[in-house]
Amino acid sequence: MVVMGLLWCDLPFAGRRAYIVAEATRIYDDAGQMIGVMETVIDRRRAIDLEAKLRGIAGLDGLTGLANRRIFNDALAAEGRQSIRSATPLSLLVIDIDHFKQYNDSFGHQGGDQYLIAVAPRLARTARSPRNLNRPAEPSPNPQNRMKPGGEPTFRIAV
Repeated sequence: MVVMGLLWCDLPFAGRRAYIVAEATRIYDDAGQMIGVMETVIDRRRAIDLEAKLRGIAGLDGLTGLANRRIFNDALAAEGRQSIRSATPLSLLVIDIDHFKQYNDSFGHQGGDQYLIAVAPRLARTARSPRNLNRPAEPSPNPQNRMKPGGEPTFRIAV
């Protein structure tokens, strides 16, 4: 019989938390009598940190560093559930880069990729989270740049 568990403990002098996998196995002699226990203890902190990093990377587009379709789908589903629970409308802003196909055709896929790489940080700064896509990143004194109740977003992002 193998007994196994994942535990954690804070290591104050090291300034970190250790995630310990402990495994204990009984040792029997030829007559079937237990004569001891073999214990194995492994710190899984590095593996857990790498798994978390991998989960983060898996949600990003390799070219732009923006959240990918999987993250979009998860966020949209979560916001949809929240909208239903709170009985509030859900708005979705779709951004289209004007004439991108022409640009891509004229300058090739590498040129198009470079353009997307340049645009991505501007989009990321403007749309910091799914919950504040309904307003510009910086408050605008211009009433044309605000979400109108029951209407469409009326601002544009200059890139």
